[in-house]
Amino acid sequence: MKRACEKRFEFGLFYLKLDSEQKDSIEENIKILLKKAVANIDFIDEVQRLAEEFGAKHVQYRTQGFKPDFFAICADATITECAFLDNAVHPAHQTLNAFSTFITMVFSSVRDGFYAEMRRMRRTSNSFSIGSNSSFQRKKFSEDLTAADLSPRYVYYYECIYASSLIVLFLSPSFIVWRHT
Repeated sequence: MKRACEKRFEFGLFYLKLDSEQKDSIEENIKILLKKAVANIDFIDEVQRLAEEFGAKHVQYRTQGFKPDFFAICADATITECAFLDNAVHPAHQTLNAFSTFITMVFSSVRDGFYAEMRRMRRTSNSFSIGSNSSFQRKKFSEDLTAADLSPRYVYYYECIYASSLIVLFLSPSFIVWRHT
């Protein structure tokens, strides 16, 4: 989180507004997300579900200045930290590409989870009406979906196959022990 605060002043201001319990919660949740994402790297649907849950938890921080743009800052900081974990064992461009591809996919789902929770809260809120004079309009969805209608989440799947093999290697306990012996 320190790196994210350094990257963008606005994020630093948000982070300063949090009490120590909230800071600890965010830090712990991001660690858990990354560990579970790597553990489930072969199950893209599970990784996306975990990421969406993580994103949904951040809606509560909106009152303290959290913006969904901050996810990009966190993703950037995570990519940088993960690249440093490699300690130049692999070519820098491969390491950066692997982590960038994977973390981008994860944080794309994090953002999706944030916005889905926002929509859910708006629908359940009594603060707006769905009457005839309202600006809210229900969309009618066609049952004929085209390729353009498909969710973009699966776009990253094939790119992640190569990236996942490198990430699993970098983060596996045997690799870490081997590197330090």
